Formats: sequence, structure tokens, C-alpha cells
Amino acid sequence: MLVDKLTRDQLIRRVKELEKQLDEKKYDVVHRGADREFKSNDFPPQQISAASSCEVVGSEAFAGCTKLGSITFLPFYDRRKVLFMLCFSRKCDRNYPGPMRSILSFTGWGMVKKIGDAAFQGCSSLTSVVIPDSVTTIEMKAFQDCKSLTSIKLPESLETIGKGPFRWCSSLTSITLPGSLKTIGWAAFFWCTSLKSINIPDSVTTIGKEVFAGCSSLKSIKLPDSLTKIETAAFKGCKSLTSITLPDSLTTIGVRAFWGCTSLTSIKLPDSLKTIETDAFKRCTSLTSIKLPDSLETIEAATFSGLISLNTIKLPNKLKTIGDFAFFDCTSLESITLPDSVTTIEGAFWGCTSLVSIHLPDSVTTIGGDAFFDCSSLTSIKIPDSVKKIEDSAFQRCSSLKSITLHSDTEVAENAFPPHVKIIRKRKFKKYKLKTAKKIKK
Repeated sequence: MLVDKLTRDQLIRRVKELEKQLDEKKYDVVHRGADREFKSNDFPPQQISAASSCEVVGSEAFAGCTKLGSITFLPFYDRRKVLFMLCFSRKCDRNYPGPMRSILSFTGWGMVKKIGDAAFQGCSSLTSVVIPDSVTTIEMKAFQDCKSLTSIKLPESLETIGKGPFRWCSSLTSITLPGSLKTIGWAAFFWCTSLKSINIPDSVTTIGKEVFAGCSSLKSIKLPDSLTKIETAAFKGCKSLTSITLPDSLTTIGVRAFWGCTSLTSIKLPDSLKTIETDAFKRCTSLTSIKLPDSLETIEAATFSGLISLNTIKLPNKLKTIGDFAFFDCTSLESITLPDSVTTIEGAFWGCTSLVSIHLPDSVTTIGGDAFFDCSSLTSIKIPDSVKKIEDSAFQRCSSLKSITLHSDTEVAENAFPPHVKIIRKRKFKKYKLKTAKKIKK
């Protein structure tokens, strides 16, 4: 007989019979998708087994159940198990005495297909979860802030991991992603501080923003061949990351993608890469070398800012844009050669205090404000005749620079150079056409 069709007296008798049969607080849940069934309730048992009749674990179903220890979704329904959970249900009459309020209702049979928004959020005692092969979607915040969760088995049927389902699961050390997975949502593993390694299958085509941000124990990761962009702050603050394999399909590294990855010493960028966005490698203080691919066209603002260990870098021939502060405070960088494709230099090399030489190509027409500000070791630089303008503070605080030679037509801002630098102008010569001698008639 279905629980929701029992009369009040029948329910009370049934509960008493079940209580006699149980020696410990271990129950099976038969549940069909009701939201917030057990939210913020400290009364539930420490272990739960969900029978196969459960099609959907509803939004915030177990949110805040701080005593919950483990959950197993059973692959089949065992009629010998108990069909209720000793936990408050909104669907039950609050006037029923004691455990009466804990009876769950169910309306049919099936398999779990979806775990809803915040279903187990804040279950701080939950240590492990085994999810059946029928589940295709884990939605937003499903297991967020489950601080004791150390392991979770994801099924081969899983296609979508939503926004932040494992965020702040600080005890999660490892997780295996199935080959069926297509999408990993925003901040899916945000601040999983114990997570050490993860392999993302080639089936994944989308990885959201901040997906592994704050995973301070993450040491290595392999990204799928299908990936074209690393989204904003995807690995921001991964302080233990020493190696990462980037796919040949990658075209864009997003804003702050590797910000603060202080253990990363080197990285190989694929030949498919075209754009590195703002702050992408900012404060990667152990990065000593980086090979930029020939396909790269744009380095945006502050991309390599604060790389204090970077001593050399070769810029590719197709590079067109170097953003403001792109190499700001790269204090170990000693020399650099700009390719012929670059026409404008903004405040890209501010604070490169070890920079002693730089080659500017004939393609450069403008040296922007603060371009070489505080490059205190720069002793000389050859400015090509193609440069039409040198803007404010371009070479200010270049204390080792004594003199500079410029074309007579180059426009120079009043404070472009420090006062002690002697500016030498090339003399402007007029071009004369040579007259050919007339032939003398005989």
C-alpha cells in the first residue's frame, strides 16, 4: 500500500511497527522530487539509501542536514527496506505525533535522473555519495559546502554538472569524471582545497568560469582536446599547480585564467592559440619561461604582470597587440625583441627593472605613456625612424639611460624622458635630384 494513501490511524500503527524492527538509525528513502523535503533538519539518520523509485532528488532536498553521514542510491528497490525517513517533510500534517511527520510520500517507480538545486547543500557530515547510472544532471549547488565529503562516484550516464555543485567541498581529494560528460558549469569545484588531480574527458566541450578556482592542492590537470577556451579565473589561486596540458584546439586563454598559480614554472602553449586575455598569468611568480606560439596575435592588459622569475620570452611574428602592463613588474626580464607586426607599445614594460636591451622594429609608430617606465637598468635603446610619437612618461625613471637619438620629426611629450637624458636629433637632409649631363653634339 502506498504511504500517501494510508489513513491517520494506519500510519501511526505502521510507524510503530517499523520502529520495533529497526535496531539502528538506517533508513531507505523513497522520494519523488519534492523540493526542500529535509532542509536544515538535524533529526535525520546518519546514513541514507535511496531506492530506485526515486526519480528526482528535489531542490534543497537535504540542504543543511548537518548530521547526514553517507548516501547511497540503490540500483534496485528492495521491498524489505523501510519506506520512510525520520526527517521532517513539508507534505505531512504537522499535527501528527512524533515520527508521523517524517513519513515520505511517493507516487510511482523509476530511476533517479536529476539531482536538483542545492539538494544536499550544507550536509556537513556527509562523507560519501554513490550515484546510479541513470543520473544525467547534477544541478546548481547540489552538494555545495559538504565539508566532510571525501569521495563521490559519478555515473557514466552523467552529461551535465551545473553551477557550483561541489563548491567548498573542502575534503574532496579526487573525483573521476565520466566519458559521457559534456558540460562542467561555473565554479563547479570552486575552493575544493583538498582536490589534488583531475582528468577531464574529451567529451567535455564547455568548462565554466572559476571551475577550479581556489583548488589550492591541485597539482596537475589534463584538459580535453575538444576545448577551445579556458574561461575566466578557471584556475585562479591554484597555488600547487605544477603542470597542465593544454589541448591543440585551444584558441583563447580567458581573463585571470591562471592568476596566482605560484608553483607553475613553465607552460607550453599550443600553436592554435590566438588570444591571451587580461591578467591571464598574473602573479605566477615561479614561471621562469614561457613559449608563445607563432599563431598568437593578441596579448591583453597585465597578462604576464608580476612574473618576477621570468627572465626571457620570445614574442611571435604574428603578434599585433601588446596591452597595457602586459609585462608589468617582470623584474627578472633582461631582454626582449618585438616583432615587425607591432605598431604601438603602451605601458607594457613598466617596472622591468632588469631590462637592459630591447629591439624595436621599424613597424612601431607610437611609444605610449609609461611604456618603459622604471626600467632602471636600460642603458640604451635604438628608436627607429618610423616612430612618430613618444608619449608621457614613456621612459621616466630610466635612471641608467644617458642619451637617445631620435628622428627630427618625432614628436616627444615634455616629460617622456627623465631630465638627465640627452636627446640627440638626427639632421634632416633635403633630397636633390641629380641632373643628367646633356650630350654634346659633334
